[in-house]
Amino acid sequence: MNQSTKTVLQLWTAMRISYQRFIGEPLEILICLENTKCHLEGDQLTRVRLQEARNLRTLSITPEKRFDDLHPIVCEMWHSKQDFLEKCYKTLYKADNTPGTLNFFKTILHRTNVNGKVKGRFQPHYDLLMAVGEGLIKEQIFEFFQMENEYSKPTHPLLTELEDDNFSEDQKRDMFYNVIADFMKMYGYGMVDTPDKFIVNAQYVQKLRAVIVDGKLAIEQFLEPILVEPDELYNYSLQLCHWYLQLAELSDTAKEGDMNRLVLNCKYNLPFFFIHTLN
Repeated sequence: MNQSTKTVLQLWTAMRISYQRFIGEPLEILICLENTKCHLEGDQLTRVRLQEARNLRTLSITPEKRFDDLHPIVCEMWHSKQDFLEKCYKTLYKADNTPGTLNFFKTILHRTNVNGKVKGRFQPHYDLLMAVGEGLIKEQIFEFFQMENEYSKPTHPLLTELEDDNFSEDQKRDMFYNVIADFMKMYGYGMVDTPDKFIVNAQYVQKLRAVIVDGKLAIEQFLEPILVEPDELYNYSLQLCHWYLQLAELSDTAKEGDMNRLVLNCKYNLPFFFIHTLN
């Protein structure tokens, strides 16, 4: 083999290697792209529409036409929080300016950008509910612990036992949880089931009645019920606190990214959405 032949073979080998590199790198890139998925986010309606579009293209020949690279489709729970806040304002936000209502606090706090239409102005409505709800929760804590203000000493039977050094840390922790449980039970937090007994707001007055039996006078004692009008403002404020705590829970869960709490929040949303959708 002469020198010229060797030179040609070397040039051909170099050209072939260069060509393989030139072709191989794009092919590797294309293979990587085929294995790459596009992460999509949207609300429930967006997810349903995109899933139906993929179903219609199932029999397409190429992966591009089948939308195989559009995966996973993640639902954003922000829209659920927006719908939750909208239900809250439809229930609690009224035109009258009764003291203690959202419209009343809107006027007091000069929130002129709040008009009850949550989807147009989400953040102002969210901020107003957070401000009012936080203040009402503080008032409930003052009432429960019999405190005049935030500097007063709280009063509760279990709190004195928490200061006792004879109890272990586990016992003190259980006592603290019992205090929180009493607070939640008093205001109905975490209780979404229908109660077994219905309490009737009524008071009783003791009265005497004279009855003549066989010519003899007999005095009969009986109780006469007097119906008491329910405290509408108290019930309104208590309901607002329930909406506030659930909305605060949704926001806190979103910040932490806790999927376990997210599932619980979705389940706890069901009674709110169900009852206020029917109404």
